[in-house]
Amino acid sequence: MVSRIEKGFMVGLGLFALGKDKARSIADELDRRGGVKGLADRLAERGEQERAELKKVIKGRVSKVISEVGFATRADIEDLNRKIGGLTPKAKAS
Repeated sequence: MVSRIEKGFMVGLGLFALGKDKARSIADELDRRGGVKGLADRLAERGEQERAELKKVIKGRVSKVISEVGFATRADIEDLNRKIGGLTPKAKAS
């Protein structure tokens, strides 16, 4: 199951990178021909927005899978550490 998730993630990143490179190539060609100024910057900004959105979607899906599988979260581990920390003084007092 993890390999399918990793493969999907890598495919998504590859497509994103390919799209960003293609957009920059087109924008550079337009700039060379005297096309619209700043197009490369706008396309790069759009690419960054898409990357941020993709990151949110992936993070949500990974969190869902982790929850379904039953892995401990950072919050779970921190909670256990607090509980253990509270037991240490009691154990020394006994």
